[in-house]
Amino acid sequence: MKISYLPMIIVALSFFGCSLMVEVKDPPANNGNNVNNTNNGTCGDGIAQPAEACDKNDLRGKTCETQGYPLGGTLKCTGDCTLDYSNCVGDPTCGDNIRQGTEMCDGEDLGGSSCGTMGFPFGTLRCAADCSFDTSDCRNADCSKENFEACNTTLPNQCCPNNGHPSECVDTQTGTGLCMQQCTQGMECSWSMDCVEDPGVCYYAFCGPGTTNQDLNGPCVFSDLRVGTCDTAAAIAKEPVTTCNQGGMLGEGGFCDPINNPWSPGVGEQDFCAAGLMCLNLGANPPQGVCVSICNPELERIQHSGLCTGASHCVNLSTLILDPTDPRFLLRTPDRGVCLGDVTCDLSTGYEIISQMTCTAPSTCQMVGWGSLTGSCSGGTGTGTEGSPCSPGDTSACVTGLVCTIADPLHDPDPLTTDNYACRKPCDASLGEANNPACQTTPTAPSCITTSRFFTTNHELPNNSNFGLETSPSPLGFCLPPP
Repeated sequence: MKISYLPMIIVALSFFGCSLMVEVKDPPANNGNNVNNTNNGTCGDGIAQPAEACDKNDLRGKTCETQGYPLGGTLKCTGDCTLDYSNCVGDPTCGDNIRQGTEMCDGEDLGGSSCGTMGFPFGTLRCAADCSFDTSDCRNADCSKENFEACNTTLPNQCCPNNGHPSECVDTQTGTGLCMQQCTQGMECSWSMDCVEDPGVCYYAFCGPGTTNQDLNGPCVFSDLRVGTCDTAAAIAKEPVTTCNQGGMLGEGGFCDPINNPWSPGVGEQDFCAAGLMCLNLGANPPQGVCVSICNPELERIQHSGLCTGASHCVNLSTLILDPTDPRFLLRTPDRGVCLGDVTCDLSTGYEIISQMTCTAPSTCQMVGWGSLTGSCSGGTGTGTEGSPCSPGDTSACVTGLVCTIADPLHDPDPLTTDNYACRKPCDASLGEANNPACQTTPTAPSCITTSRFFTTNHELPNNSNFGLETSPSPLGFCLPPP
């Protein structure tokens, strides 16, 4: 609740430039105590005299409303007979979770209202961003299925309305149905959903090959021209089709929730980064992210031209999914770029991507992720030569041109948890395993092995039970001892 504080009003009586005819009378009689028999306006006697704004409970008829506070409150009198506005209430502030004044509701404060009081026997009443009631999830039918829940196409009244529009059980041609919201245009659908004209239901919008939004590292557009950003973090490189997430109002550098679901009820523009930005997970606990610009990292690596503004460079976040609980386990994520302050470099050459010169000493080209040849000029120059032991994460252990990585993953019983690391030379695995140019100078480690083979039990390319054989392995490799 916002309480305004008006300046203290001091009532003073003055006479300016008046010529008055006054009748001179005898002075008032003295009562013998040298006190005139007139009221001197003593503050505290409970009677507000002309020189007093108030006196105890005598407020001279004033209230909070008469003093300019539209929401009322309790006007009081101070000990020095001036008005006390501290309990008067000014204009309501929508969004402070306190329902007041003309607000129907505010946040979770619905003032005791419900779908039932709104005339709907079922559903959940919510408060909109403008502090008015949102009855979109209130319903008359006793439905049981929410959006995208499985349903029986032969039974009526299963699907509950969504976003203020009716839903129906749509035949998915897989033997079951799904409850889906009906629509005629994209604006009728909820956040990050689009209207599919045939059969006229709300569904996800997509990015990637075969869709209207081809570039995963560019903005994506909904059918009604809403603009968003492709969710590359949820995709895999071998099948780079993912969803288009609608852009919000958070600008570059704004803090965001990296695990926020764009299809959760009640989410909106205040919860997401603007189109062309993505929420970069900062790794905090609880999770916290920051909105950063997206870019095409492979385009920058090939063209050697900056795609980001200022001193930022396009960092490739492609990696391997190493979480065994993820259905994409061991597969590579697509090339996805974000503009960061890192100076990027090519691990296969050791040169900065933009300047085509070696990293400024003492920095060397270090690995960013398991899925890309784009590295970062960081760390320092060490003394470790080819095959020398090093500690995991030590970016200053090896001489220029070598990186501290898993020493011999093809012969390690558990590369996922091993601490057996050594200085190894990066190589471009797309140029082949044998006779790779980068490995010609490392006779004890002549084979360029893609990192996609590091963590499989047979040390071949992953064959995922959900998505099949990896057909887009990591181009990042290391010169290793023969398999």
